Amino acid sequence: MTHVFKRQDPGAQAVVPEQYGGWQYTVKSQPYPDKPDESYDVYIRLKADDSKQEQVLLDLAQVPFVPSKLLRKTVVSKFKMSDDHNLVCFTLDIGNTEQLTGGIKDMTTGKILPVKLERVGQIEFG
Repeated sequence: MTHVFKRQDPGAQAVVPEQYGGWQYTVKSQPYPDKPDESYDVYIRLKADDSKQEQVLLDLAQVPFVPSKLLRKTVVSKFKMSDDHNLVCFTLDIGNTEQLTGGIKDMTTGKILPVKLERVGQIEFG
C-alpha cells in the first residue's frame, strides 16, 4: 500500500477510515506539545475486526529526526506497508524543503528504526 492520508477538507474533524489487508487506516488530531489549542495529524490503524485496538502508524512528534521546532513545517508525503503489515516506510518533507526524508517503523514493537534516508524519491519493500 502506498498512500497519503489527506483530509478532504483541512478544517474537517473526521476522516473516513480506509480498509487495507485486515486493517483500517485513518487520521486523528493531536494537540501540539507546546500549543494545546493547535493540532496536527497522527496516522493510526485499527484491526478491521476490533476497532478498539488502535496502533499509531506515525506521530510526527515521535519521529527522532524531526526537530521539534520544525514539527509545524513537516508534511507526510507517502506511506508504504510491507506485505505482512509489520513494517511501514514513510517519507517526510521536513521544514518545507521539498526534499524527502525516509524512515521505517516496526509495527510489532512500535519503534521507529534508527534509519534516516535522505533525499528519497520513492519507497518500496523488495
